[in-house]
Amino acid sequence: MNKKHSHTFQYTLFGIAFGFCFPVLSILADVLIFHDLGMNLESIYKIHQINKLHFVIDTAPLFLGLSFGLAGVFYDKVSRMNSSLQVMIKTQNKFAEELQVSNQQLEESTEELNQKNEEIAVQNEELTVQKKKFESAFSRLEESINYAKRIPQAILPSMSQFADITPHFFVINKPKDIVGGDFYWATQRGGQFLIAAGDCTGHGVAGAFMAVIAVSILNYLVNERRLVSPAHILQQADQRLLNTLHQSTQTNTKDRINEGFDITICLINPEMKRISFASARRPLLFFSNGKLHETKGDKTPVGSMQYGAKAFNEHTIYYNTDDTFYLFTDGYTDQFGGANNEKFKIHRLRTLLTEIQDKEISVQKDLLKTNIERWQGAYEQTDDILMMGFKM
Repeated sequence: MNKKHSHTFQYTLFGIAFGFCFPVLSILADVLIFHDLGMNLESIYKIHQINKLHFVIDTAPLFLGLSFGLAGVFYDKVSRMNSSLQVMIKTQNKFAEELQVSNQQLEESTEELNQKNEEIAVQNEELTVQKKKFESAFSRLEESINYAKRIPQAILPSMSQFADITPHFFVINKPKDIVGGDFYWATQRGGQFLIAAGDCTGHGVAGAFMAVIAVSILNYLVNERRLVSPAHILQQADQRLLNTLHQSTQTNTKDRINEGFDITICLINPEMKRISFASARRPLLFFSNGKLHETKGDKTPVGSMQYGAKAFNEHTIYYNTDDTFYLFTDGYTDQFGGANNEKFKIHRLRTLLTEIQDKEISVQKDLLKTNIERWQGAYEQTDDILMMGFKM
């Protein structure tokens, strides 16, 4: 038995042992009183018959054992409660010590945190100052670009110039940034008209610079040099751009500027109902009698020394009344979007144009704009977007 909880057993034994003393002493007293009785069972029986109190005295071991046992139970309970209380006191003391340590650590952490907060506050002040400087610089830059965008806009032809070719004409021009590298161009040479859609390398300010250079070259070749052949214009534009940007095989590779532009240029002869065109890496789509036709351009751009010697081919088309033509850069077909965030691609454009080509040209423009905006959705615009369409 566990010594810690043995008082019940010990006290019970003590009570029983002590209780036996009463009947033994009582019997000895009666034997002394009644001298004629001996110490045997018969005498003890006679004594019990004579003195009825012995029945009570004989039960003393039982009652005393029970009483002392209950006292032992109570003592054990008190001992256990005392032990539990001691454990609780120790636990409480330990918890108090741990709490004191934790409070000390918390004070140290609070002090470190306050120090960090002060450092962060200083950094925030510095960031606020830098942010204001950046916002001011960005605002000035944006104002400058917004002001400068009038220059590339000014060199683009007006819609009235296209109206001289045909009243059924539209242009969708959507730069990725404030300014862009896509451009459209038109001019008249006698009874013929030249129109073009171009896409310079890059977008934003860099693309806009290239677009200004490209339009300047086209104006020079047609207005000064009197060129009208689309293939000849592209050939000369390639050489002039290389010279303008000092691109040559003698130029150091690290200093060489491999910039250029893709372009489709058409020469329209309304009298002969003929369109001659040449293209650098852009296709020409057109519908004749409701049927889609596609003529791919040459695989080299205007400019850039990466492609070596170049040659541009000229194609000729004789059109009918109500035939529709489309010139466009790759911004429309390269736009990411849709359910899977993928490129729109040329095959979807072919399908869309087939569905809308018999509608009024202004309606086609609206449908093309709505379609690409719906396709783009919440995604960022991928590139500059330019599309031109006209019905002869």
